[in-house]
Amino acid sequence: MLIGWTFEILRLALIVRVIASWVRVSPYSRWVRWSYTLSEPILRPLRQVVPTLGMIDVTPIIAYLLLGLLEGFVMGMT
Repeated sequence: MLIGWTFEILRLALIVRVIASWVRVSPYSRWVRWSYTLSEPILRPLRQVVPTLGMIDVTPIIAYLLLGLLEGFVMGMT
C-alpha cells in the first residue's frame, strides 16, 4: 500500500508541475515547489536522453508512463 501511495504522489507531482508550467506559476511558489522537488530527480536524467519536440518537453509524459510501468512491475513482485 505504501508503495502504491508513493507512485501516486510522484505522478501527482508530475501533473502539478505540468499544469503549473501551463499557467506560468513560479517554480519557487510554495504551492508548486514540492512538485518540482519530487519530480526533478526523475525528469533530469530523462531530459539527457529524450529530445524536446520543438517547444514541447515530453519528458513528464514519458516519466508518467514509466512510473506506471515501474509500479506495475514492483506491485507484481510483492
